[in-house]
Amino acid sequence: MPITRRSRTIANATKTGSKPAAILRPPIPTRARFSDPETGLVMGFSQFRHPMDEKTEKIVGVPGITSQPMNFKPFDNVAVHIFKISGGKIHEIEALGHSGVPYDAPTGWEHFPDHGR
Repeated sequence: MPITRRSRTIANATKTGSKPAAILRPPIPTRARFSDPETGLVMGFSQFRHPMDEKTEKIVGVPGITSQPMNFKPFDNVAVHIFKISGGKIHEIEALGHSGVPYDAPTGWEHFPDHGR
């Protein structure tokens, strides 16, 4: 099973077009470290920064509920992701994260030239 290594930084989270990404502060340091072309699996690491500038989250599609409060202190979320890729498209994402990281904490990747900070 061949393993290849690569490293890249996603410079702007809002490119995904998702509402959760809109509340994050770009750039988001992200590393895809291992990929297996035979199984189509890619494992990556990220550190999402949540400045918590928005104190209310809009809720769509739930009768009687239009928003919910987000009264949290700023924090980072360190996560590992496994992507299933087939035909050049992402088909599944599994993730495990830890939200107890202080806001704007070092990532450990600062010595990489493409760190994105």
